[in-house]
Order: sequence, then structure tokens, then C-alpha cells
Amino acid sequence: MSYKSPTLPGIALGIAVAILVAHWRQGDVALETSESRPSAATRQTASSAAGILGESPAYAAMRPENDGGAELLARAIDKLKSQHSIAAKARQVANLYGQQLNGTGSYTQMAGPEGVSLSRFELKLQTAEGPANWQQVCDGAALWTYRKNLDGPRLTSVDINTVLSAYRQRLAGASADPAAPLSPPIGGLPELLDSLARHMTFKEVFSEQLGDVDVWVAKGRWNPSTLSDLIPDQRDRIRGGKSPDWSKAPRHVPDHVLIYLGKTDLFPYRIEHRRDDAPPDRPLAMLELFEVRLNRPIDPRVFDYKPGRRAADATAEYLREHGLPAPKAKEEGEA
Repeated sequence: MSYKSPTLPGIALGIAVAILVAHWRQGDVALETSESRPSAATRQTASSAAGILGESPAYAAMRPENDGGAELLARAIDKLKSQHSIAAKARQVANLYGQQLNGTGSYTQMAGPEGVSLSRFELKLQTAEGPANWQQVCDGAALWTYRKNLDGPRLTSVDINTVLSAYRQRLAGASADPAAPLSPPIGGLPELLDSLARHMTFKEVFSEQLGDVDVWVAKGRWNPSTLSDLIPDQRDRIRGGKSPDWSKAPRHVPDHVLIYLGKTDLFPYRIEHRRDDAPPDRPLAMLELFEVRLNRPIDPRVFDYKPGRRAADATAEYLREHGLPAPKAKEEGEA
């Protein structure tokens, strides 16, 4: 199997689709077929978390069907950032070209300085050519991202202080949103949801059961600018206000995403990337988080990161992707 997909930097979908699909960076990949497994662990864990947390009046009073998906996601991001700690296991599935790829991983998050959450997200996939790994660590000083696939290993770093400075510069602008948070979501689940919110439009929200847990499901579709990058052959058509011809679109590009948020805690227990023309029981990619533990003690050494290789500085690219201004040049003689 061989396919080439356009690079779409800035979308943190690599977390949701692991290494193969959502980073849109992969080339030739040989997959190992594997049978699907039920997600009972996710259902049980979500149920336990809901029971521990209880019904929160503030969130119980929400009516996302009326508020809209954008408001719901904004609340979910704020809720994630406000957690003192999160620990969970991850399961991922990708269905492409009649084959299925399964992977596993883990997610850990803890409150950090200046409103930036420390986080560690690891995913591992097994391909016919060998293992493929994706790892992201925010240690408070830098956001490290390590990828290893058929193209070999690659390590990048983003300077957190530079990002915070650029974000504050934007907040000080005349057109700044007065309701904007004091710090941006950097890395981990908060940035994943923020990236989806920036690149997709969430107009549909409905109530559903995930196992025995009540969830809100937010359905999002690509913004035209993002969609035109994903399907460059139809860029003129999309920019002209027309919907793409999905029968001619690459099969690995989803047309919508479903985010399953617990009604009591707004935790994203499942994220699915789907196509309307695909069987409903076979999403293109799915990420599940299970055995979720909220606000339990975590050893801060989990977030220590000592790279064994030189990292490429991706700070400028990160700022561009997030619409943040470039750092101001220092005046002559300024320290």
C-alpha cells in the first residue's frame, strides 16, 4: 500500500490518529492486520470517574444542544487545564484500505507553572516494517515531540517562554478577546481539543451513551481553509464555496470528527475520525482513554525529559501554526 498525504502542521491529530493518519506526514506504510477489540475498559473507567466526581451543578445545567459545540469544547479545554492531575491509558485504532492497525499508549498531566500543564503523551503502533512511536512531553520549559516511523526518528522542541510571550503580546493587542484565557493550551489533551476547535466547525451536539456513561458528542467538520490543504486537488472548488467531491478525495482523509465528552466531567473519553461514506462500525481512526484517574498524586519526575539527540527548534513554526506573533526583535544594547 502506498499513499502520500499533504502536510498539515499545527493540527494535533497525531494524538488521535497516532502516527499514521492524523499527522498527515506519512509516506509508504505497510500495516499488520489485527482484529478489533471491545472497549469495555473505557466504558467502565468513564463510569467510575463519573461516580467519583458526582454531578457538577455548573455542568449539569449546560444545554450543549443550545450552546453549540464550540462553547462545549471551550468548557472542556478549561476543565482539562483546571485538573490538578490526570493519568490514563490510551488505545488507538486506524482502519485504512481494508486493514486495521491497533496501538497502545498512556497520558499523564499535572498542573504546572504560569497556567501551563505539564504533560506526557506516548503512543506505540506495530507495523509490518516494525514499531512506530510518537511521544510528546511538556516539561514546563519546552514542548518536546519525538516521532519514529519509516522515515526514521525526528525530535523537535518548542520554547515555552517564547510561546507565552507571544500569547501575551497578542492578548495586549487592541483586537484581543477579553474572555481569552491567560495562558494557551500547550501540548497534551488541551491542545488536541484546541487544535480541533480551531480547524473545524462544531455545529452539531447530541446526547448519547458510551457504555453506561452519559456523554455529549460534538460533531465537527473541517473549515474550508484546512480542508483545501487536506485535499489540494480540489482547492479551487473548496475555496469557491463548494463541498469537495469526497468520492475523489484520498481515502485516509476524514470528513468529520466525533468527540465524546463525559457529561459530569467533560473529559474526552473517545475521539473518532470518520467519513460519511464509510461503514459506521469502522471509523478511520479512533482514540480511547481509559482507566482515567483524576487529581491523584503523580511523581513530577514523569515529566523530566532528557533527549538523547539534538532537537530541531520548531518554535517559529509553532507560533505560525497557532497564529501567534513572532517575538519582537531586541533593541540595540538590550540585554
